[in-house]
Amino acid sequence: MKLTHPMIGKLALAAAIAGILFLFWSGYDSQESWIDRKTRLQTAAEEAQLVIDAIGQYVQFKGKPPENLEALIPDHIRWIPEPGISECGRFKYLNFGQGIISVVWYDLGPHSGKPVSRLQSSVDGDPGHAILLITLSPDGAVIDARFERMPKNAGKLEFDPEQWKNGSNRMQMALQLPDYANLMRMPRSNLEKILGPPEGSRILRDTPWELRIICPKGLTERELFIYWPTGKYPDEIYGGTTEPVGGWVYIHK
Repeated sequence: MKLTHPMIGKLALAAAIAGILFLFWSGYDSQESWIDRKTRLQTAAEEAQLVIDAIGQYVQFKGKPPENLEALIPDHIRWIPEPGISECGRFKYLNFGQGIISVVWYDLGPHSGKPVSRLQSSVDGDPGHAILLITLSPDGAVIDARFERMPKNAGKLEFDPEQWKNGSNRMQMALQLPDYANLMRMPRSNLEKILGPPEGSRILRDTPWELRIICPKGLTERELFIYWPTGKYPDEIYGGTTEPVGGWVYIHK
């Protein structure tokens, strides 16, 4: 049968509607079946115990975590199993080394609903305010500093430490801070001499290594399920909140 232009148009429309219904049903089903989903994640956590035990044996033998999972074969495990969740990829392993990574933040004031300069990922501070977010190394030195929720065209003022500590014009002075001081590798004690005490802080990471399971969710989102041997999970990490599941945590975006 020869396809005419009207028939091709109808087939394309039907395919588009089917795709929309599939996405709608998938999202609806994932919301309605969280208990079942959690049960499957608990099963995956149990399946992963072989890998976790093998990493523990490696650490006991070598005195440090492996650089990758392949280093466990064949002395500590015969092969790396699959997570046991069909739509998810293989286990992903990250070696962080030793020490606690933390973040502190300084409130820069309300952005008043103005468009922000870029897509933001931080869950820290008042969501209606811009912040200066600073990451600290295990020895307390600055290893990253960035603005979050900073509105476009915020303006600039010369940086003044006393005004900053009083909370005046922080948003405008923040843009001039890099000209006033080089923050990278600055000790926290020196940082607070310039900026004063931060408005908030949290532990970003307290683990030498991480095992994770990543699952697709819709077209652009992913589910993240992680394990830390320390068990010291923060309430918020990787842009979401954590929920314990069988010794692991699920990240709710």
